[in-house]
Amino acid sequence: MIKFGDLKEIAMLGSGTFGRVALVKDTASGETFALKRMRKLAVMSTPEHIFCEQSITREVRHFACMRQHASFQDAHYLYFLFDYVEGCDLMDALAAVATVRSIRQPSKGVFGPKIKMLRGMRESQARYYVAAVTLALEYLHSCHIVYRDLKPENVLLSLDGAAKLGDFGFSKKLEKGSHTYTFCGTPGYVAPEVVLARGYGTSVDWWGLGVLTYVLLTGQQPFSQTVNGQPEDPLTVMKRIVDRSWTVSFPVY
Repeated sequence: MIKFGDLKEIAMLGSGTFGRVALVKDTASGETFALKRMRKLAVMSTPEHIFCEQSITREVRHFACMRQHASFQDAHYLYFLFDYVEGCDLMDALAAVATVRSIRQPSKGVFGPKIKMLRGMRESQARYYVAAVTLALEYLHSCHIVYRDLKPENVLLSLDGAAKLGDFGFSKKLEKGSHTYTFCGTPGYVAPEVVLARGYGTSVDWWGLGVLTYVLLTGQQPFSQTVNGQPEDPLTVMKRIVDRSWTVSFPVY
């Protein structure tokens, strides 16, 4: 059993609205972990998400899912001890390879003019990450868990390229055959069922996987556009998601 007093902080990995994540070492075993610390006052507005994250990450046992090894608390903070993934997230990996290229439109023939277009990962590379996420989602769904926040930032990559699905803050365990109605997730990735609030199940994760695939291949989101260097209003993006007349634009490549 891991004891809180045996954990020694090595470095800070990141911080956000609710708290911080630090790299720690268990002095008893020599293993390294990521320790997520959250202020109790900061999470009081969304306690359900915290309890779901704790219970779900404690339960999951899959190589492509982040696992919780222990949890602690003191007077001011909650602590979750997770796997440490020594690498980057999938968005960082995408940013490292995405480039603007000159591509000739097939409809214009071999002598047609070339146009500059943003291109993401190679298809073989994207296929590998999509396959890893697919295995993670299949496992979660077999446990009646809906993930609800699939995006490149939530897929963590180790130095050898292995991928793990992390950040289970929006995940929820459903009764078999039941639905949930909560609106949550990232605007550009949410499924129409989430926006319309008519009840949804694990199918929303497959929609998110489709959006993730598009993003990895093109370097941009299918329902969101950049205006004057700034992202669009989330409400505009979500209106497109539920608009049957909106056509997703696929690059010529």
